Amino acid sequence: IEVFYAKDVLHAGNGGYALLVAAWTIGMVGGAIGLARRVPPAAIAGGVLVALAVQGGGVLGQTLWVFLPAAFAGYFVGGIGHGVKNALVRTVIQERVADRLHGRALAAYSAARNTAELAAVGAGGLLVGAIGARDALAVAGLGPVLAGLLGLAFLHRRADVVRARPVAEQAA
Repeated sequence: IEVFYAKDVLHAGNGGYALLVAAWTIGMVGGAIGLARRVPPAAIAGGVLVALAVQGGGVLGQTLWVFLPAAFAGYFVGGIGHGVKNALVRTVIQERVADRLHGRALAAYSAARNTAELAAVGAGGLLVGAIGARDALAVAGLGPVLAGLLGLAFLHRRADVVRARPVAEQAA
């Protein structure tokens, strides 16, 4: 989707597309090494979901204006969310999976992630053909926003249920 969006909608050409990818990558690095480590341990699960929504929001938001600087900003913000999400998901795996199973857990996560990315490439091609690059990119951004928000709602509801249980039951 991104190639068609950059070239056909933004008319950015090869160089503009490369700069969009660079903006995403710079955002990812900044998010992973600058922001992810600031998330308190008790907030990591919620942090993953917020980062997922930010990642999608960066993609979705910049489709509202067909303007290359808006696209750079959106890709940078989306990249920050992506970098934070990646770092925090791996932190959750490291913290919540038994040491002897880290390799398996990380392999399973990577396999699921790579499968999802391959499916997204195919779905993206179909979407571009059906609704155009701009709308396809908006849909691609909306998915993570909705997933992050729904996940946060579930996490909040779950926390409310745990808080409502008697203390003795929570310890069990």
